[in-house]
Order: sequence, then structure tokens, then C-alpha cells
Amino acid sequence: MSYCKLYIDSNENRKQIQNLVDQTFLKLEHSRTRYIQTLSAVVYNNDNHNLALKVGKKFCPTETTYYVEIGDENEDEDFDKPEFEKVIIDLISELRKQCEYVVASCNFEQLVIEKTGWNWTESHPYFK
Repeated sequence: MSYCKLYIDSNENRKQIQNLVDQTFLKLEHSRTRYIQTLSAVVYNNDNHNLALKVGKKFCPTETTYYVEIGDENEDEDFDKPEFEKVIIDLISELRKQCEYVVASCNFEQLVIEKTGWNWTESHPYFK
């Protein structure tokens, strides 16, 4: 199963973030109907959330409010790695329009940087 974790910092509640992720997948589904149906994305409260820092000002992504686990349930059948990466990058781009801080933890982080302009690194922990 291919996998990616997103760290999201937001003032919205977990249910609102899950709805945002779901709605974004629906929006993306129009161009990738067959593929997105095999993906699962679940939003969790982050037990490591650092309440001492303002939303969007976390130095480390693991201190965000939420994390999202995204996986492809059918990787063993007709998994399309470039398509998975493209969907995740599109998801990140859309979520960044509405959330203060969205970071990917995956094995294609350099591609996320190339396609979206940023992803967390120690030398560039903040967007912009």
C-alpha cells in the first residue's frame, strides 16, 4: 500500500478538516475518477499538537493540530505511482488554499517541493 501523511495546522475542528479533505477529493475526482476511488484519507487529532505556538507557526510539522493518513488500498492490483503522487500534490495545493499550514511526509517530498513550491525542511520550516 502506498502511503503519505499530511500534517495540517488549522483553527477548524477535525470534522471540518475531514470534510475539507473529502470535498477536495471529490473535486479532484472529476479528472481522476477511477483512481481516487481507491484512496483512503482519514484525519486524526495530533497528540503531539503544540498549543503554545500559534496555528501556522509550528517549527516542526509533527506539532500541528491534525495529521491525515492517505493510502492506496489497491496498490497490489493496478497501482499507478505517478498518478498517486500527482493526486497527493493536487490535494496539498488545494488544502493550502484553505489551511494555514499543510506539509507532506512521504517518499516523494522533493517532488512536492518542485510542484508546489514548498514543503517543510529544517532550513525552510515555514511557507513563504
